[in-house]
Amino acid sequence: MNKTVFKEIFDNYKGKYDFLNDPDGRNEIYKWPAVRCCIDNWEIDADDFLDMFKRSMRLSQNIIENRYKHPINGIVFLCEQGKTDQVREAFRKLLSDEEDIRKVQSNADTFQDEINAMLGEIAPEKWSYEQDRRDPLMYLAFIRPGSCYMFKAESARVFANYVEFGDDIGSGQTFRLDNYYRLCDEVLAEVEDDVEFVEMLDDKLTMAAEKNDMDAADLQDIPGKLKIVVYDIMYCANSAWLYEGMPEPVKKGSKQDKERTRHKRIEEIHDQLDKENAELDALLKDVPEYPDLVGAELTNIRYGKGIVKSQAGHYLHIEYNGDEKTFPLPDCITKGYLKGADDSVVDVCKRLSEIDAEKKRLTGSLRRLSEELSLLE
Repeated sequence: MNKTVFKEIFDNYKGKYDFLNDPDGRNEIYKWPAVRCCIDNWEIDADDFLDMFKRSMRLSQNIIENRYKHPINGIVFLCEQGKTDQVREAFRKLLSDEEDIRKVQSNADTFQDEINAMLGEIAPEKWSYEQDRRDPLMYLAFIRPGSCYMFKAESARVFANYVEFGDDIGSGQTFRLDNYYRLCDEVLAEVEDDVEFVEMLDDKLTMAAEKNDMDAADLQDIPGKLKIVVYDIMYCANSAWLYEGMPEPVKKGSKQDKERTRHKRIEEIHDQLDKENAELDALLKDVPEYPDLVGAELTNIRYGKGIVKSQAGHYLHIEYNGDEKTFPLPDCITKGYLKGADDSVVDVCKRLSEIDAEKKRLTGSLRRLSEELSLLE
């Protein structure tokens, strides 16, 4: 990277350090107590994995989550739905390698796929619980801060452009964690050489420790405490625009056009997310209860007439000549698999089908918008 450009960014960062870490303002120093909270509580083989996970992530939600995405809540939800063993094993695989960065990225992708597959199976409408590329990388950075870096795509992209980093970090399917870590390592080397800044950081960590009922050493001795600084520089450079007054990394007109287009699209996505979230909330408030069909006689073209012996949620358990068959509402009524239901039951089932179709449309749209937003911000 261009060390002269980095020095200017770093100087801007240090010049605004009090502002960035004002406990009544941005309070960016809270990242360190959040990491300490995680490493003090994390135990993959804990008897009560869910309780351990909640304690570990207690201070991390403001860093990992936002108003639209709640991946930590997604992990909690899966555990509460009886998927604790599967979630534990997903984390075990995520943490299985810390030397080979290509393998770390592969493990992160696998974690994302496995968690999202479970969420899709249990509650596809809970799109905000899904994990994106950043989430497993952030879990790694909190659990193993000594070997892993925090990550935010837009902050990293803009920073890499400004410091003229030679390797492409990429995005989406072209994302290269090894290149991102290489950039971070170069920044880390510069930060480590600035003794005056490290002392300034330790002063802020002492104050943060007092606020969080911790000992100063708890924060000052965090493994990889300066790796958190690397992320903090990139994040604050973008969110507090520490690039002000610096020459654009590409032709000015082209850069401005791209930035205007990006910001406009971000605003459009936020507006659409707000609109569709409101539509989904209104839709879910108007969901009728499943009709109680216990005791009803319903006919199936294959099995003939049967009696509904029990009903568990939207599943009907029907006895046909001594054999029990299971049918899901509302499809078994609306698609004609079962005949003989009252008109009122048919009407309710039709409404439930309409709501389900609209819910799938909205959740699918919200998921796509959220994924696009994560690449832009």
